[in-house]
Amino acid sequence: KYIIQMSNSTERPSKEERVTDISGRIQRTDEEKVRTWRRLDFIIENGDANHPYVKKWLSMPWMAKIRSDPNFYTWRNLTGLSKEMTESYSAFKQIKRLLKLIRQHRTLEEEDLVFFDICSGKGVLSTLLSFMFPKCQIYMLDKNGKMNNDHLLSQPNVHFEKLNVKDPKFKAYVAEKAKTGFSILLGIHLCGFLSEVLLDLYNTIEEAQVVVLSPCCFNSKRLHLLEEARLTSWAPYNLWTRELFTRILFSRQKCFDTT
Repeated sequence: KYIIQMSNSTERPSKEERVTDISGRIQRTDEEKVRTWRRLDFIIENGDANHPYVKKWLSMPWMAKIRSDPNFYTWRNLTGLSKEMTESYSAFKQIKRLLKLIRQHRTLEEEDLVFFDICSGKGVLSTLLSFMFPKCQIYMLDKNGKMNNDHLLSQPNVHFEKLNVKDPKFKAYVAEKAKTGFSILLGIHLCGFLSEVLLDLYNTIEEAQVVVLSPCCFNSKRLHLLEEARLTSWAPYNLWTRELFTRILFSRQKCFDTT
C-alpha cells in the first residue's frame, strides 16, 4: 500500500515551476507519479475490489508494476476504471475459452495471436491482454488521438493507431495487420452502429478468425426491433444482440463455437 504524505506547507509552487507546456498540465516527477493517490488506490481501499473480476485483476503479479510504474500514472486514474476492469476481464475469459476450443483443432502459439481492440479508448482490455499474452501483438484503434497513452511505453507489444471507423483507411489498416497472425477482433461496450462496423470487419476480412463483441446500447434507428419488442415483450437490447448474433451465424463460418 502507498504511504501518503501530506505537506504542512501552505506555499504553492509557482506556475513557472509546475507547468511546462502550453496545455497547462502539471508536470510531475516519476516519484510523484508513483506516490500520488489515484483512482486505482480508491478501488483497492474503498470496496470496489469486492467484485470478483476486479479481484482477479488485483491478484495478478503484474499489478505491482502498474502501481509502481510512472508511465501508468494517468491509466491508474481512468474514470470508470472498476467498470473497465470488470468488462475487460469478462472479455478475457471468453477469449481464453475460445482459444482453448480452437487449440483442439489446430496448433496455435501465443506469438501467433494478433488482437484488434476496436474503439479501444485508453485500452484497459489491451493492457490486460498484453500482460496475459506477452508474446502476442495488440493494436488499439481509436479516433481520439489526444489521450495520454504513456502506459504504452511500458507495453512494447501494444500499438496505438489514431483511426476513425468511418475513415476508409480503417478497414484497410485492420486487413493488412490481420495478415500477420491469427487475428482476433474485439469490441467491448460498442455503441450503436459500431457493433455493426465490427461485424462487417469480421465478415469481410478473410484473416479475421475470431470476433468477441459486447454491445453497449441498443441502436434506436432499428425501428423494426422497437415494433418487435412491443409485440413480444422482449427488451429492445436483447433483440438487438440477437440480430447481431444472427449476422455472425449466417456469415462465413470461421469459428468452431457460436455460444
